[in-house]
Amino acid sequence: MLSSLAFAVALANRGVAQVAALLAYSIAIDFFVAGLLISTLCWWLSNTYLRLDIASTHTVPPPHGPYSHSLEIEQKVEWLYAFDVHCNSYFLVYLILYVVQYLLLPVVLLDGYLVTALANSLYLAAVAAYFYSTFRGYEVLPFLEKTERFLFPAIGAVVAFLVLLPFNVNMSSLMMGFYFS
Repeated sequence: MLSSLAFAVALANRGVAQVAALLAYSIAIDFFVAGLLISTLCWWLSNTYLRLDIASTHTVPPPHGPYSHSLEIEQKVEWLYAFDVHCNSYFLVYLILYVVQYLLLPVVLLDGYLVTALANSLYLAAVAAYFYSTFRGYEVLPFLEKTERFLFPAIGAVVAFLVLLPFNVNMSSLMMGFYFS
């Protein structure tokens, strides 16, 4: 909230009501709504596609084998755990895009390819850190497999970085224009 206020003071000549609306938007939409959507998607993906199949990993032959494991408990990812993973991952995004970007604002809003590369590198780092932290959050669960699939969106971020750079599309300028124009 404090960083959104700092951005509003630095970039906008708005009244108190408009600054309050910006603060509400950054908390409600950027963190909470995006977190609800991403957490729900990760929760669903992990429970639907990434859980170990207890019956296929059980090695005891019948009659005490795969069909009689009454003492085993089916484990699933809870939605609140998925949201907690999002909160932990979002903290890295917050540090990179709200704190570091704010400190570099006089530089990243200039024109030029090197400036664009720096600005877009911040967004690439934020996305990569988010999905790496998400991967680590799910990797610790012993009943999930193939959790490295949570890293795949970071590949899309690298591709976006490489596509936007030759066209000199500065993500910092775009986002500041979105929030403050």
